[in-house]
Amino acid sequence: RTSAPSAAMALCQAPSQANLALLLKLRSPLHLKEGQVHARTLGRLQGRDHRVVSEVLAAIQGVGQAHGHAELYARAMRAVGLDPTPDRYLGEIPAIWLALPNLLALTASSAATVDACLGQLALLAIDSVRPNLMLAGIADAIGFDPEVRRFFYLQGTAHRSHGALMRHLLATGPHARDRVHGAAILQLLRDQQ
Repeated sequence: RTSAPSAAMALCQAPSQANLALLLKLRSPLHLKEGQVHARTLGRLQGRDHRVVSEVLAAIQGVGQAHGHAELYARAMRAVGLDPTPDRYLGEIPAIWLALPNLLALTASSAATVDACLGQLALLAIDSVRPNLMLAGIADAIGFDPEVRRFFYLQGTAHRSHGALMRHLLATGPHARDRVHGAAILQLLRDQQ
C-alpha cells in the first residue's frame, strides 16, 4: 500500500464534494456495468445457487424498480458534473481501481473460476452495506445533489437484503473453498484502494 490515502479514506477524513466526485469517477468502471459481469455466471449455475444469483442480479438490474443500480450511478455521476459514458475515464483511473472490475470479468468468464466469481459477488453484497450508507450520509452532509445520496442509500439497503441471500454461497457446497478464495482475492484488491 502506498503512503497516500485512498480516495475513500480521503473522503472520510475530509468530506468534500471534490473527494466524493473523485470516488464516483474511480468506481465508475465497476458501477456503470454493475451486474453485467456476474450475469455471465448464470449459465454455469444450478439449483439454489442459480436462484440466489438470479434474484440478486434482477434487483441490480432494477426489475420491479424504476431504475437499476448502473442507471442510478450514472445519475449520481451526472449530478456531480461527470460524464457517465462507460469507460470514459479509463485513461485517468489508476490501475488498482481497474483491477477489481477486471478481476470480476476474468473470473466470470471461465467455468474453472466461476466459484471464485461467486465468492466475490457475495463479498460485495455482504461487506458494502455500511460503507454505502456512510457515503449516503456524507453526500447529505456536504450538500450534494440528492441523486448522489440516493445511489449510495439504495446500494446500501439493497446489499443488506442481498447479503443475507449471498452468505450461503461462501459457506456451502463442494466449492465453498474456491468461493472463499475468490472473496479473499477481492478483499486484497479493495484493501489497496
